[in-house]
Amino acid sequence: MAQAELERRRKIFLRHSMERTAKRSMGLFPFNLVGNGKRARAFWQKFFCDFHRNGQPAFFTKAYAGNAVPKSLWRFLLFFCSPFQALLADSGVAELPSVAITTFVEHRAVDSVRRGIEDLLFEHGYEDGKTVTIRYLCAQGSSATAAQIAKMLAADRPTVIVPISTASAQAIAAATRTVPIVFASVTDPIGSRIIGGWLASGTNITGVSDAIFVDEQVRLLERLIPNLRAVGFIYNPGETNSVSVLRAMAAQLGQRNIELVAAPAQVPADIPLAVRSICSKVDIIFTPTDNTIGSAYESLAMAADECHIATVSADPELVRRGAAASLGVSYYDLGRQAGAMVVRTIEGRSPGDIPPAVSNCTKLFINRKAARLQGLALPDDLVRSADGVFGK
Repeated sequence: MAQAELERRRKIFLRHSMERTAKRSMGLFPFNLVGNGKRARAFWQKFFCDFHRNGQPAFFTKAYAGNAVPKSLWRFLLFFCSPFQALLADSGVAELPSVAITTFVEHRAVDSVRRGIEDLLFEHGYEDGKTVTIRYLCAQGSSATAAQIAKMLAADRPTVIVPISTASAQAIAAATRTVPIVFASVTDPIGSRIIGGWLASGTNITGVSDAIFVDEQVRLLERLIPNLRAVGFIYNPGETNSVSVLRAMAAQLGQRNIELVAAPAQVPADIPLAVRSICSKVDIIFTPTDNTIGSAYESLAMAADECHIATVSADPELVRRGAAASLGVSYYDLGRQAGAMVVRTIEGRSPGDIPPAVSNCTKLFINRKAARLQGLALPDDLVRSADGVFGK
């Protein structure tokens, strides 16, 4: 490995290590010495982190670990902080812009969005650790954790926050009205009350939606199942994006005299039970871009294989994980689209001046092996028109 690359990694490691040390050190000091506890904590955290980022030695972060800090030291620190920060500003040392990426759960679509964002940033000269600082936080499917992450980021005030998924975007939007936000992969940002419309909002929020065109999904289902009579719909009723798609699909299918049978799955463990509860009542199962379903899609595919019921997902990433077919957005391209908004925000543009958008790249993917296991005969013309075909 080249010496320059080793040096770069060493500096990133040291910076991250020092930031962690500084943040841990917050618990060692009596924050009420500078007023309100929360405000003081934020003050000292910023002081320590700025101090470390600029290459200065941490000469007191561990000196009094576990012991009371002498009042004389506190007087010195209180006297010293303001001119020290001013000195850094006068010296021309600038803090790197920071991008905080957060999501509700981890799965392949989220990874693709994140990769698209980071690739776009890199192409515009924003390399993590050199010209930008990129953080990633996941709520691991917990609404309480998502709210805690949102409050923490609102206090930290990064240059821009990028919530991936509806739940994360709702939490972030509720936590701050001033920190710039660029959401990604939010199916119904208007119904979720994240934005008020598709025009530039004039607020601190913009982003890219992975909105589903339900009429196109219904046409795909009809091509896969001639004389379609009933469609199963598995979703988490706690995700507003999935509820919005459920309502829209019910309306579309109703116009065609096709029944919609919904089966809720609030946690991943409910997914196989939901499949088995409706597989004898429907001709095919459809899943929206639902984070709960996406986080454990293999269990849905296994249950569908056992029941010999075909599955279609609005998330193309799930075709590799067992869906027979998918018509949906390319999440990598959606990430790049959101990344372009992040770049504009870093460079000084207000998110409120950037109109929200819907992903402009829809693709069809087929999984022949999954279709065979689920008893689905794929039309040859549909296979030929697909953007990607997997399985044999």
